[in-house]
Amino acid sequence: NLTGTISNLDTFPSLSTFDCSSNNIANFIGGVGSTLVNFNASNNSLNQTTVDLILEKFDEEGASNGTLNLDGGTNASPTNGTSNLNYTSLIGKGWAITVN
Repeated sequence: NLTGTISNLDTFPSLSTFDCSSNNIANFIGGVGSTLVNFNASNNSLNQTTVDLILEKFDEEGASNGTLNLDGGTNASPTNGTSNLNYTSLIGKGWAITVN
């Protein structure tokens, strides 16, 4: 069981998939690269601020047609749920997103 923080994924310029599902990860800092289009952090312990930040970072990169899994475990829902600004922006870019 991994614990702690996901950080600086943008330091891996060719990373396209990151799966840290089913752990006890609680935080996220840093960024995501534009090639990262499959991200699975389901079944962790992400709080609302962290879920919001993940959505924001992926939205800022501008990539389209990715998969983002943030549901399950004790992961929080994003601020305003599926009406979250970054969530709706990513959906408009073709992302498949699951949240609590």
